[in-house]
Amino acid sequence: MRKHRVLTLAFFLFAIVFSIVHVSGHTPLDIDGNGSTLETAIKVPYPTKTWTLYHEVHETGEPKFYELHIREGERLVVSLFTSLQEDPKFTPRLVVLGEGVEPRGMAPEFIESPPGYSVHVVDSTRPEAPEYDPFTPSSYFFYAEFRGEVSEGTYYVVVYEPDNVGSYGLALGYREVFTMYEWLIIPVNLFEIHLWEGQSPLIVFGPLLVAVAAGFWYINKRDVIIGVSMWLSLTGGLLFTGTAVNTFVQMVIAMAASGYTSASLLTIIFIALQAGLGYIVIRKALIDRRRTDLKSRAVVVGSGLLGMFVWAGVLIGPILVIASAVIQND
Repeated sequence: MRKHRVLTLAFFLFAIVFSIVHVSGHTPLDIDGNGSTLETAIKVPYPTKTWTLYHEVHETGEPKFYELHIREGERLVVSLFTSLQEDPKFTPRLVVLGEGVEPRGMAPEFIESPPGYSVHVVDSTRPEAPEYDPFTPSSYFFYAEFRGEVSEGTYYVVVYEPDNVGSYGLALGYREVFTMYEWLIIPVNLFEIHLWEGQSPLIVFGPLLVAVAAGFWYINKRDVIIGVSMWLSLTGGLLFTGTAVNTFVQMVIAMAASGYTSASLLTIIFIALQAGLGYIVIRKALIDRRRTDLKSRAVVVGSGLLGMFVWAGVLIGPILVIASAVIQND
């Protein structure tokens, strides 16, 4: 009965996550392109969709151009941020070029503008405190933001830093939509994002690996591992719980800088789902390891599928869990 209660709670929390997923979800976007001139501008597909691009300023005063085509009735939304680990002296600037923007300020001479385009220079300042992102989870310093309805046409967003080099993130769009692939691949993207932030690989991967190793050490002491199916199930379940540990560590790091925020509740729900599913899988592997009925397998498969959608086990864990149910035997 207790297993069913845990699984019911997991599905309930899962429903909550998808009912509030619009809070701040952005899809990482990896686009090839130089972007140093208008002609080589990085073209952003579907610019109203929420994207996040992670780039660097390699030379002071070097601009990076992004091209966006806005349709009638759509808004142009863009914000510029840096990670906690970035040098405070690094202050990226934001300029918007387009026929439908209100002229504001003077852009540096090295930023070329198409004929007939207006130039809108966005104020860029480092805030006193970073803003918490519950999905990553991370905290970022948001330096500049532009949002508003514009006429249909092609617009250019330009990022530059006149005095220093460093890394920045560019968040675009306002429609939080994800393809199945984009949602499932996020666990891998999260590792890349934390490395982009400047974190040590030991911090990025360490908690997950330590949790999995500690779990195997404890289980191995009990000498209960029987067969390939059980190995697969336990490995997947430990990856689930290891992901929860990793997410918790990143939340603590982020909130140590930003302070408590209600957005952390979403992160806590993810942690609870990841840990709860790990508990279900491990418990069934250890206690119900000889059950081969359809209902038992369905619970394991359901846990694996749900794990994919709450980013548990870095994709590998859910695959192992589902495989353990498929090949389960006495």
